[in-house]
Amino acid sequence: FSGVPLERFVSGREESLSQCLSNPHAVCLLMKRFAIGTKVISTPQGEGEHNESTRLAKPSLVSLSADSIDRNTLTLLGTDKKTHDPVFVAQVTNQWVDQSVTFSEVVPLAMKLLPEEASLAAFAKSKIRQHVYSRFCPTCGGPTMMVDMGANRRCESCKSDFFTRTDPVAISVVIHPTDPHKCLLVRKAAYPAGRYT
Repeated sequence: FSGVPLERFVSGREESLSQCLSNPHAVCLLMKRFAIGTKVISTPQGEGEHNESTRLAKPSLVSLSADSIDRNTLTLLGTDKKTHDPVFVAQVTNQWVDQSVTFSEVVPLAMKLLPEEASLAAFAKSKIRQHVYSRFCPTCGGPTMMVDMGANRRCESCKSDFFTRTDPVAISVVIHPTDPHKCLLVRKAAYPAGRYT
């Protein structure tokens, strides 16, 4: 889940919020609890043949109805490195009706997505988790609020700021002691065939 294809920023975010929200090219990733929204894309491959692939659902932010997403969870993840357009994430509400979007858990879905989309999905999930699980301050117990367009949370009582670590900090490999061409792989029973970590 490394290589998030976004330019992330914190300083000056509040000043650019209205600009990002009104950008007609801004997109919004969709979450239902911790499952991310995807669509199946069909691409022609020749005479009568199509290739189907799973991609993240990225509707334009301005196209979303006010009651289809929870605006209290709307978080700016950053800007796309290629297009420089804003990328948000938000929880869908019970009013969500687009049946072409399927919600799936991020880890099992990762093998079906392009690598940069898998990274983006993991990053989006970590930000939504931050807002769901950090509603109260671990220092004083007071309620917290989203600040800096969702980059962190701040305690309303003691004013402490809380940031989420969303990037991997270490990766290791266990190499066979006598054969350096072999390493240890782990496989959970719930993983699809051929998947290891």
